[in-house]
Amino acid sequence: TLQPEKFFNHILNNWHYFWCPSEWQRQCTINQGFPADRVKVVPEGVDGEEFFPVSDEALADVFTFIIIGKYEYRKSTEEMIKAWFEEFPLDKYPDIKLILSVDNLFDKENVDKKLKELENLNDPRIEILHFPPRNEYIKILQRSHVFLSCSRSEGWNLPLIESIACGVPSICLD
Repeated sequence: TLQPEKFFNHILNNWHYFWCPSEWQRQCTINQGFPADRVKVVPEGVDGEEFFPVSDEALADVFTFIIIGKYEYRKSTEEMIKAWFEEFPLDKYPDIKLILSVDNLFDKENVDKKLKELENLNDPRIEILHFPPRNEYIKILQRSHVFLSCSRSEGWNLPLIESIACGVPSICLD
Protein backbone atom coordinates (compact mmCIF):
# COMPACT_ATOMS: atom_id res chain seq x y z
CA THR A 1 0.00 0.00 0.00
CA LEU A 2 3.05 2.29 0.11
CA GLN A 3 5.55 3.34 -2.53
CA PRO A 4 9.15 2.81 -1.38
CA GLU A 5 10.06 5.97 0.55
CA LYS A 6 12.99 7.03 -1.64
CA PHE A 7 10.92 6.55 -4.81
CA PHE A 8 7.90 8.32 -3.33
CA ASN A 9 9.97 11.33 -2.24
CA HIS A 10 11.43 11.53 -5.74
CA ILE A 11 8.01 11.60 -7.42
CA LEU A 12 6.60 13.97 -4.80
CA ASN A 13 9.42 16.47 -5.35
CA ASN A 14 9.91 16.09 -9.11
CA TRP A 15 6.70 15.00 -10.83
CA HIS A 16 3.79 17.20 -11.76
CA TYR A 17 1.34 14.30 -11.83
CA PHE A 18 1.16 10.68 -10.77
CA TRP A 19 -0.74 8.38 -13.14
CA CYS A 20 -1.84 4.98 -11.89
CA PRO A 21 -4.13 2.21 -13.23
CA SER A 22 -6.67 1.98 -10.40
CA GLU A 23 -8.65 4.02 -7.91
CA TRP A 24 -7.13 1.85 -5.17
CA GLN A 25 -3.58 2.84 -6.13
CA ARG A 26 -4.70 6.48 -6.46
CA GLN A 27 -6.05 6.44 -2.91
CA CYS A 28 -2.90 4.76 -1.57
CA THR A 29 -0.74 7.43 -3.25
CA ILE A 30 -2.90 10.24 -1.83
CA ASN A 31 -2.81 8.65 1.62
CA GLN A 32 0.97 8.58 1.40
CA GLY A 33 1.01 12.33 0.79
CA PHE A 34 0.85 13.08 -2.93
CA PRO A 35 -1.62 15.94 -3.64
CA ALA A 36 -5.02 14.48 -4.60
CA ASP A 37 -5.54 16.93 -7.48
CA ARG A 38 -2.33 15.65 -9.10
CA VAL A 39 -3.09 11.90 -8.95
CA LYS A 40 -4.96 10.61 -12.01
CA VAL A 41 -6.35 7.16 -12.81
CA VAL A 42 -5.53 5.96 -16.32
CA PRO A 43 -7.31 2.60 -16.73
CA GLU A 44 -5.49 -0.39 -18.13
CA GLY A 45 -5.88 -1.08 -21.84
CA VAL A 46 -8.10 -4.10 -21.27
CA ASP A 47 -11.81 -4.10 -20.48
CA GLY A 48 -12.40 -6.80 -17.86
CA GLU A 49 -16.05 -7.00 -18.93
CA GLU A 50 -14.90 -8.33 -22.34
CA PHE A 51 -11.62 -10.11 -21.56
CA PHE A 52 -12.06 -12.69 -18.81
CA PRO A 53 -11.29 -16.37 -18.20
CA VAL A 54 -13.73 -19.04 -19.31
CA SER A 55 -14.36 -22.43 -17.76
CA ASP A 56 -12.17 -25.38 -18.70
CA GLU A 57 -15.16 -26.86 -20.54
CA ALA A 58 -15.16 -23.83 -22.87
CA LEU A 59 -11.54 -24.35 -23.95
CA ALA A 60 -10.86 -25.54 -27.49
CA ASP A 61 -11.11 -29.30 -27.98
CA VAL A 62 -7.60 -29.36 -29.43
CA PHE A 63 -4.68 -28.02 -27.38
CA THR A 64 -4.18 -24.61 -28.96
CA PHE A 65 -1.25 -22.20 -29.08
CA ILE A 66 -1.89 -18.68 -30.36
CA ILE A 67 0.32 -15.91 -31.69
CA ILE A 68 -1.25 -12.48 -32.16
CA GLY A 69 0.50 -9.36 -33.39
CA LYS A 70 2.23 -7.95 -36.44
CA TYR A 71 4.48 -10.36 -38.31
CA GLU A 72 7.79 -8.53 -38.02
CA TYR A 73 11.38 -8.87 -36.92
CA ARG A 74 10.87 -6.96 -33.65
CA LYS A 75 8.14 -9.36 -32.55
CA SER A 76 10.19 -12.48 -33.41
CA THR A 77 7.19 -13.92 -35.26
CA GLU A 78 9.24 -16.05 -37.61
CA GLU A 79 11.37 -17.43 -34.78
CA MET A 80 8.31 -18.36 -32.69
CA ILE A 81 6.71 -20.18 -35.62
CA LYS A 82 9.97 -21.99 -36.42
CA ALA A 83 10.45 -22.98 -32.76
CA TRP A 84 6.87 -24.28 -32.60
CA PHE A 85 7.43 -26.49 -35.67
CA GLU A 86 10.74 -27.76 -34.28
CA GLU A 87 9.26 -28.53 -30.87
CA PHE A 88 6.03 -30.06 -32.17
CA PRO A 89 6.63 -32.04 -35.38
CA LEU A 90 3.45 -33.21 -37.08
CA ASP A 91 4.34 -36.91 -36.84
CA LYS A 92 4.67 -36.72 -33.04
CA TYR A 93 2.03 -34.09 -32.22
CA PRO A 94 -0.85 -34.39 -34.67
CA ASP A 95 -3.46 -33.27 -32.13
CA ILE A 96 -2.36 -29.72 -31.36
CA LYS A 97 -2.99 -26.43 -33.13
CA LEU A 98 -1.29 -23.10 -33.80
CA ILE A 99 -3.46 -20.07 -34.52
CA LEU A 100 -1.76 -17.10 -36.14
CA SER A 101 -3.25 -13.64 -36.39
CA VAL A 102 -0.16 -11.82 -37.59
CA ASP A 103 -1.05 -9.58 -40.53
CA ASN A 104 1.15 -6.54 -41.03
CA LEU A 105 -0.26 -3.76 -43.18
CA PHE A 106 3.12 -1.97 -43.15
CA ASP A 107 4.86 -4.94 -44.80
CA LYS A 108 1.84 -6.53 -46.47
CA GLU A 109 3.53 -8.04 -49.53
CA ASN A 110 6.32 -9.73 -47.58
CA VAL A 111 4.02 -10.98 -44.81
CA ASP A 112 1.42 -12.26 -47.28
CA LYS A 113 4.23 -14.22 -48.97
CA LYS A 114 5.38 -15.72 -45.65
CA LEU A 115 1.81 -16.67 -44.68
CA LYS A 116 1.28 -18.26 -48.11
CA GLU A 117 4.43 -20.35 -47.52
CA LEU A 118 2.91 -21.56 -44.25
CA GLU A 119 -0.36 -22.41 -45.97
CA ASN A 120 1.57 -24.35 -48.62
CA LEU A 121 2.99 -26.61 -45.91
CA ASN A 122 -0.50 -28.14 -45.76
CA ASP A 123 -0.14 -28.65 -42.03
CA PRO A 124 -3.70 -29.09 -40.75
CA ARG A 125 -2.62 -27.82 -37.32
CA ILE A 126 -2.03 -24.27 -38.56
CA GLU A 127 -4.90 -21.78 -38.71
CA ILE A 128 -4.31 -18.30 -40.06
CA LEU A 129 -6.79 -15.58 -39.15
CA HIS A 130 -6.84 -12.26 -40.95
CA PHE A 131 -8.14 -9.54 -38.62
CA PRO A 132 -11.05 -11.48 -37.08
CA PRO A 133 -13.97 -9.41 -35.76
CA ARG A 134 -13.45 -8.33 -32.15
CA ASN A 135 -16.03 -10.70 -30.61
CA GLU A 136 -14.53 -13.65 -32.53
CA TYR A 137 -11.00 -12.58 -31.56
CA ILE A 138 -11.94 -12.53 -27.87
CA LYS A 139 -13.58 -15.97 -28.03
CA ILE A 140 -10.57 -17.47 -29.83
CA LEU A 141 -8.23 -15.96 -27.28
CA GLN A 142 -10.34 -17.20 -24.34
CA ARG A 143 -10.46 -20.73 -25.77
CA SER A 144 -6.70 -20.96 -26.37
CA HIS A 145 -4.43 -22.93 -24.07
CA VAL A 146 -1.15 -21.00 -24.49
CA PHE A 147 -0.35 -17.51 -25.78
CA LEU A 148 3.10 -17.03 -27.34
CA SER A 149 4.85 -13.65 -27.40
CA CYS A 150 8.62 -13.51 -27.55
CA SER A 151 9.23 -9.99 -28.87
CA ARG A 152 12.67 -8.50 -28.96
CA SER A 153 11.08 -5.33 -27.60
CA GLU A 154 7.59 -4.12 -26.76
CA GLY A 155 6.08 -0.81 -25.84
CA TRP A 156 2.81 -2.23 -24.52
CA ASN A 157 1.79 -5.60 -26.05
CA LEU A 158 -1.95 -5.34 -25.76
CA PRO A 159 -2.59 -8.93 -27.02
CA LEU A 160 -0.39 -10.25 -24.19
CA ILE A 161 -2.30 -8.21 -21.61
CA GLU A 162 -5.59 -9.38 -23.12
CA SER A 163 -4.50 -13.02 -22.97
CA ILE A 164 -3.49 -12.65 -19.34
CA ALA A 165 -6.85 -11.03 -18.59
CA CYS A 166 -8.47 -14.11 -20.19
CA GLY A 167 -6.46 -16.37 -17.90
CA VAL A 168 -4.50 -17.87 -20.79
CA PRO A 169 -1.05 -19.10 -19.73
CA SER A 170 1.45 -17.02 -21.65
CA ILE A 171 5.01 -17.67 -22.73
CA CYS A 172 6.70 -14.31 -23.11
CA LEU A 173 9.87 -12.38 -22.43
CA ASP A 174 10.09 -10.03 -19.48
